[in-house]
Amino acid sequence: METTTDWSTPPSYDEYPEENVVLEELKLLTARNFLQFHPSNPTVNSNKRKVNDWDWFDESILKQRTKIFKTYGVIRGSECSFVMDSGSAGNYVSENLVSFLNLSIEDLASPYHVCWVNHEARTLVTKRCLVEFSIGHRYEDKIWCDVMQMDSCHILFGRPWQWDRNVYYRGCKNVYELKVNGEPIKLFPKVEKMK
Repeated sequence: METTTDWSTPPSYDEYPEENVVLEELKLLTARNFLQFHPSNPTVNSNKRKVNDWDWFDESILKQRTKIFKTYGVIRGSECSFVMDSGSAGNYVSENLVSFLNLSIEDLASPYHVCWVNHEARTLVTKRCLVEFSIGHRYEDKIWCDVMQMDSCHILFGRPWQWDRNVYYRGCKNVYELKVNGEPIKLFPKVEKMK
């Protein structure tokens, strides 16, 4: 399925808050910063700006520089946390969420190991699950996710989601843009649970 993106039309925005059933029995932890490096003297290479000068950035934009994109959505009527990460090579769903919501799973044709997802050094991934979800009122989708033990979020969307949905990421604003049924949608990070 090939989609084309028309960025000339104005985007539509989701409205918050939404009605949701809060998933009470699952632990909801924050995403961790892995391999994070904070230089003591950041530099900007430009002939118009001085080195080490971040004054030209709007403060709200500068705060997004090290933020992980995290939002909340709904799966089978339960509120769940989502992380979008272009550094992840796959789409993943938490084993705890699959068990709690009794989602159908199937064996992977080629099991594999991943690293740096939880406290263990290597995690074997052997199952996958078709996850039907919604984020906001207008973005509903079904995505194949590999099932694994995660404690940073319930769903982690990586490069496959971005590629398959032709997603555009605005790094300075930490906003994802995509089209669903020809309609532009913007996804914003959400730091609080929905009410």
